[in-house]
Amino acid sequence: MVIFMKKIAISIFIFLLAMCATTTSQADSDPIENAWNGTWESEYYILLIYQNGTAISGSYEPKDSTLYDPGLLKGMLSEDGKTFSGIWTESGPLSVVLSDDGMSISGSYGIRIDKKLTESDMYPTTRTRMEDSFDPENPWNGTWRGERTITTWIQNGTFVSGTYSPLPDIDDEPGISEGTVSGDGNSLKGKWIEAGNFSFTLDDDLMAFTGTYDITLNDPTGTDTWNGKKIM
Repeated sequence: MVIFMKKIAISIFIFLLAMCATTTSQADSDPIENAWNGTWESEYYILLIYQNGTAISGSYEPKDSTLYDPGLLKGMLSEDGKTFSGIWTESGPLSVVLSDDGMSISGSYGIRIDKKLTESDMYPTTRTRMEDSFDPENPWNGTWRGERTITTWIQNGTFVSGTYSPLPDIDDEPGISEGTVSGDGNSLKGKWIEAGNFSFTLDDDLMAFTGTYDITLNDPTGTDTWNGKKIM
């Protein structure tokens, strides 16, 4: 009887171990929610990505704007959330994979979308996740969500440049913006392309801005509201 009870106990113990292993395996394989959100760095670019479910939008900014141009990217994630496939605005196809630890992405990009691509048309690309931290010297840095757009800016002293992309449910065009920060750092004025002027002011906590924009560079005929909250 004692031997029989030991066998039952051992069987239950093995079963519980198996259940724990299965649960752990399932948890490890589940994709992290919005794992692509963040700032990514390569040798020549800073890439900002915003994930909304399986949709990806983002922008890339050159470290040296005299050598390279900024641009936008958009696309969709694979079912497991590990692969992002889309286009970048120069323009061409892009396909990159998120590493298991979520700290880097690697893959390839092409330089044309109107022809069938071969391996010789694709170029390797790798990005490393940057630690997202608030920089009080450059408070306009980051990604901001408004009612219609996701805006990303990189601030370098008093100069700010960036891109904006429409939210997934908004039928609008992406574009590029650049401007100059006031002496106290709280105001940003500049131009957006397609094109018009804008004027923004940071809130006291530096985590949101309010402002207006118009739709022509000369003799503005009207203004509308453009607000945003920092999301990373």
